[in-house]
Amino acid sequence: MTIRQQILQTLRANPHGLTNSELCALMNRSGVQQKHTTMSTHLNALRLSGRVRAEPIPGSLAKRYYATDVAPAAPPVERAALPAPQSSAATAEDKLPERGSLSGSLASLAHALAGSIAEAFGAELRRALQSKLDEVVTALPAQLALPAPVADTVDAEPAPRAVEPAAPHTAAKLTVTIFGLLDAQAAMIDSEFGRDLNLRYVRSSDAASQRARGLIRTSDYVVTMAGFISHSTEDLIRSMGAKLVRVSGGMTSLRNELTRLYVES
Repeated sequence: MTIRQQILQTLRANPHGLTNSELCALMNRSGVQQKHTTMSTHLNALRLSGRVRAEPIPGSLAKRYYATDVAPAAPPVERAALPAPQSSAATAEDKLPERGSLSGSLASLAHALAGSIAEAFGAELRRALQSKLDEVVTALPAQLALPAPVADTVDAEPAPRAVEPAAPHTAAKLTVTIFGLLDAQAAMIDSEFGRDLNLRYVRSSDAASQRARGLIRTSDYVVTMAGFISHSTEDLIRSMGAKLVRVSGGMTSLRNELTRLYVES
């Protein structure tokens, strides 16, 4: 008996119809090993010859096959699970819709969960990041943001720095020179206090320059970032009679000192 004859015999014995996977399982149990793809080839040939008809299963990509010379039986209320396990190739056709539906549900759940987390914790994260920003900027090595130092000359003053306030010094403003800030930090402080204080800035690498000495002489106060300025520079400031204010902390401590100087003045 040929394979196709055995397929017809199996379908006649099951008038309610069988799927490709069920046919493979029954024939494998009877000792005739068949792969899913080979069974599909035989079923298509029998269907083209008119001896087998195929009907789609609602909600699935699989089809149910019937022998055309046997009247179809009423479908059972619930088919018992086949005892023999299906091959990995046979399950692909029957399980594809369930996998696609499960993947879509999981994706929707993931998007909804991500949106809820972002909405609940977004504000807290932004506040935490902002509070840490000053500490991170202050901790950066000063040399990362500074160009190579240029030798000072006695005859000429270096060009004004871009971060210095554009407004000229007036008697109404307290003149404060700050030593040891990076360019980005100086710009930040200038945007916050530049309207109320006459601020000038000196890099750590320029602390002993002629320009720095001139700024010290004309300042009401000289503020140093203690972590980035040497003791010899602070001794020089004291020796020139300037009012020295040492800031041992970061940007927050500097803001507090500038606010105090402004209020007291």
